[in-house]
Amino acid sequence: MKSLPTLIKLAQRNIDAIAVEIAKAQARIEGLRMAKATAQAKGEAEQAMVGDDNLDLQLLASVPAYMYRLKGEQNRLDMEIAELEAGIEHVRARLVVAYQEKSKLESLQTQYKLRADKELATREQAQLDEAALTRRA
Repeated sequence: MKSLPTLIKLAQRNIDAIAVEIAKAQARIEGLRMAKATAQAKGEAEQAMVGDDNLDLQLLASVPAYMYRLKGEQNRLDMEIAELEAGIEHVRARLVVAYQEKSKLESLQTQYKLRADKELATREQAQLDEAALTRRA
């Protein structure tokens, strides 16, 4: 069996790895949100240009298809963001379990230390009692 301090270190390493996983997923979500905002701004700019009278008829005819494609891209980004957020919730649940495991191990370590300290105090007291008895005799 591995020693308790080693198990605590492993539990902490597991917590750290899960936290890194969450941070990467959150960074990915922020990137997707930025891409969505950029696409939305691009779509609004294109909509504003449609009102311009100097546009070519061919370009004007392609605007609805372009807007439909932008809307589809935004929907895809929304779905991907939702999937990542759901995945983060599962990872957070794993993080809670990892913290509970580490807490249990630390509690055990504290109990073992208290027990060892109590046994040491009992032995020291027994030695002092024996020394006192030997002096009297």
